[in-house]
Amino acid sequence: MLVVIFFHAGLGFSGGYIGVDIFFVISGFLITSLIWNDLEKGEFNLTSFWERRARRILPAALVVTLATVAVGWFRLFPHDFENLAKSVAAQAIFCANIVFWRTAGYFGEVAEEQPLLHTWSLAVEEQFYLVVPLLLLALFRIPFLRRKGVVLAVLVVVFMASLSLSTWLVAQHPTAAFFSLPSRAWELALGALLALLPSSGESAPRIVREPAALLGLALILFPVFAYNHLTAFPGLAALPPCVGTALIIWANQVTLTWVGRILAVRPLVFVGLISYSLYLWHWPLIAYSKYSSLTPLATGHRLILIGTALLLAIVSWRYIEMPVRRRQLWRTKRAILTFAAGSLSAVFLIGFSGVRAAGFPKRFPENVTHYYDATKDRAFLNQVSTANVVKGNLVPFGDTNPGARVQMLVWGDSHAMAVLPAFDVFAKECGIAGRAATLSSTIPALGFYNENDRSERAAAEFNAAVIQYIESNHIPNVVLAAFWATYSDQTAPDVADATPTDTRHRPSVIVRKAVRSTVQRLVRSGSQPWIFLQVPLQSFYVPKAMARASAFGEDLTPLYVRPNAWNGLSGSDQKLIDDLAALGAKIIDPRSRFLDATGDYYIFSSDGQPLYVDHQHLTASAAKQFILPLLRESFADKLHL
Repeated sequence: MLVVIFFHAGLGFSGGYIGVDIFFVISGFLITSLIWNDLEKGEFNLTSFWERRARRILPAALVVTLATVAVGWFRLFPHDFENLAKSVAAQAIFCANIVFWRTAGYFGEVAEEQPLLHTWSLAVEEQFYLVVPLLLLALFRIPFLRRKGVVLAVLVVVFMASLSLSTWLVAQHPTAAFFSLPSRAWELALGALLALLPSSGESAPRIVREPAALLGLALILFPVFAYNHLTAFPGLAALPPCVGTALIIWANQVTLTWVGRILAVRPLVFVGLISYSLYLWHWPLIAYSKYSSLTPLATGHRLILIGTALLLAIVSWRYIEMPVRRRQLWRTKRAILTFAAGSLSAVFLIGFSGVRAAGFPKRFPENVTHYYDATKDRAFLNQVSTANVVKGNLVPFGDTNPGARVQMLVWGDSHAMAVLPAFDVFAKECGIAGRAATLSSTIPALGFYNENDRSERAAAEFNAAVIQYIESNHIPNVVLAAFWATYSDQTAPDVADATPTDTRHRPSVIVRKAVRSTVQRLVRSGSQPWIFLQVPLQSFYVPKAMARASAFGEDLTPLYVRPNAWNGLSGSDQKLIDDLAALGAKIIDPRSRFLDATGDYYIFSSDGQPLYVDHQHLTASAAKQFILPLLRESFADKLHL
């Protein structure tokens, strides 16, 4: 649990998220052991089982949820409060993981500010509590299926099918792989298998158990430090920590090994006792702190958050968890189940009301919500797959007549998507047809991808398909536009605090080589390459910052971003731009358009309107206001038709 907490707080342990997988294995082991023992004794009862689960999970979760909603009422802007309400309603019906799967990735910048994001794992466990007891009870009621060997065989099938699905989903639909029960079921099934296999005391001497426990510890510690947000996960990457957890459990079932004795020291045991409440409290504290801060949280602030979470967890465990589990509150089964049904219904209604009311926008003055609504002024967000590029199904702009010859292609990542509205208007003015080949986090350069990125092959295949489309259709004008900074190891453009959160960096020399080779390839194929340099980054989330400044009187002046020597593409060497021009590329540089009247800093608003939907992507309105005039000027009498 501690590795999860420190990972979420940004205090090391880049692979600390595997703590949830450890939890799934342990949960599968404990719950299956409990159910099977009761089944063998003829004492298993579904309502009694769910009563115990309700006593264990519900009270603390309910208090944390209500506290989170209460804080959100005063701190969250309408759209974000609406998202919180969705997660609250989903949590009440054990579907929080599905909501987060559909709305936010686990490692994304927006996800870091979702106060109840961590409840996805509770939803997976709750779904397990609904399915597994029914499965084991059904098997046990049929005489020839109640044998352990048959149940083990069923669990092996579940394990293999789920692991296979997880491995496939990681490559094809990574967010679904992370959040869904089917792709996580194998982790719970591994614990369940362990519960039904012979214990280590029955089958192995200490000379076997000690190395097994050490190996298990190594299999857990390695990913804690070696994995990061780019690791394709769960899939096969989740096997080491899960198998490691299983080995430690197995080796310590009867007598403790050396590893078991370390894990049994009092401080760690106490953390284990409060771990559920600690898990519940820590994330809302971190998420709200990030949401309320316009700059990255200082290390001291993060440590204070962990200390606060520990104090809240102790209080929650002592005065909420234990009284209910000891039946000092809601003493009977009927009482706790009635409370569970009533409280879950109330929580669902609270969440539903927040969604229905669109986050209760009247909590803030109209000008505050007006600023934050800029997040909705997004441009084309069309992701084009490699398969669609191969088929010629790109995003049309300008003259969208299917029979019109394509005169311009915009090739790039989400930054290319953000400026596409300007290209659309410009192409319509010129009466030409355009197409966009855009895919998030994919640099428009041949032979360039990050070997540590789960999408490395997809990026290479996508770019190869795009260049093939360009050559096959003889596209005369090709515009390369991207978040160039994120593909380089250079310090962030414009300001140190604006360093991209995406750490998929490569040395600038590789960026330069890849862009050069792409320009040369385009020129050889008869296309005119245009390099659209990066728009200025801001050091803060612009709509939120402007809304906060209006609502709470915060001063944004210290956060202004000032120009520096960064060339808008890769590094500070202007020679690269000159070299690309010498190779035949034409350069479009939007940065000067965003300077204030004194040339001292880059503006982030105009006439009271935010120019960015976040800290880097322009709004559709800003693209038309600032980029469209630049295109008219840059392409004047220079279009290659």
